[in-house]
Amino acid sequence: MKIEKYDEKYLEKVQELDFFASLRVQWDSSADTDNTFVALDDNDEVVGISMLGYDGTWSYIDKNRDDIPKYRMQLEISVDEDASNAAEIELALIEASKNRMLEYKKQYPEKNLCMRCWCKAEDSEDQQKKLEAGFYGHNILWIMGFDLKNSVIKECNVADASWSFMERNSESVKEYLAANELGYDNIQDSEGELWFRLGEPRTQVLLARKSGKVASSVTVWHITDENAATENVFTVPEFRRQGMASYAICKGLEYLKEKGYELATLTVVGDNKAAISLYKSLGYKVVGHLLEMHMDI
Repeated sequence: MKIEKYDEKYLEKVQELDFFASLRVQWDSSADTDNTFVALDDNDEVVGISMLGYDGTWSYIDKNRDDIPKYRMQLEISVDEDASNAAEIELALIEASKNRMLEYKKQYPEKNLCMRCWCKAEDSEDQQKKLEAGFYGHNILWIMGFDLKNSVIKECNVADASWSFMERNSESVKEYLAANELGYDNIQDSEGELWFRLGEPRTQVLLARKSGKVASSVTVWHITDENAATENVFTVPEFRRQGMASYAICKGLEYLKEKGYELATLTVVGDNKAAISLYKSLGYKVVGHLLEMHMDI
C-alpha cells in the first residue's frame, strides 16, 4: 500500500469507491486537492481517500483575529470496507492528513490549528482508531429529529416577517453570507461548501426577513427519500428573541412536509443550551448523537 496526493487520473477509481467524494474533489472548493490523498494497493487500485475541508474559521487565518481559538480543518475519510487491511489504510490516510496540517503549522506557527472529525456514537471501534491516531473527544453533537408524518408543526407567525428561498447567484450568496457571519458570531460558513451544496437542486436556503433585512435562516437538503436536513440555523443578533428562528425553522418544516419527507433532522453542539431549548420547544427530539473529535496541531 502507498499514499499519494490526489490527481485527476484517480477520479474514476474514486467514483467507484465513494461517489460523493468524487463530487467533492471536482466541485467543492473547500476540499482543496492539495489537501486530498488516496491510498493505493499493490495493483494501484484506489482503496481509500482522505480530504481536509476548509472550515469557516479558515477564511480568517490571514487576518488579525484574536477571538478565534482554533482554525479548523474537517477530515473526511472513505476506505474500501472489503480491504483486509482497512484499519491500516485509514491510519495511513490520517497520518498523511496530519502531515499536511503540520505543513500549515509551519506557515502559521502562531495560530492554533485543529483537525476535526466526527464518529458515530455506537462505533467504538472507529473511536478507538481515532484515539490511537492522536485524536481526543471534544464534544457531543446531538442529532435531533422532527416527525413530519405524525407531529403538528407549530404556528410561528411574526409581525412584519416574510420568507423566500435564496436565489442561486453571487449577489444572493453574498447577502446570505453577510447575515450568516453576524449570526455565527462573526465567523461565516465556508462559501465553497455552500456553493457545493447548492449544486444539488433539492438544497434550499430559506431566508426569513424582518423589516426587509435577512434576520434568520435555515438550510434544507435531501438525505434520503424519507429524511431531509434542517441545518445551518442562525439568527442575526439584532433580531434574536423575536421568534425569527422559530419562524424560519417552521417554514422549512412546512416545505419539507409538502415535499413528502417524513423526518427532518438537525445537529446541535451538545453544550448549546439555547439552541437545544429552541429545538425542543418546536418538537424536535433526540434520535442519536455523534462524537466530535479533535487533533490539535
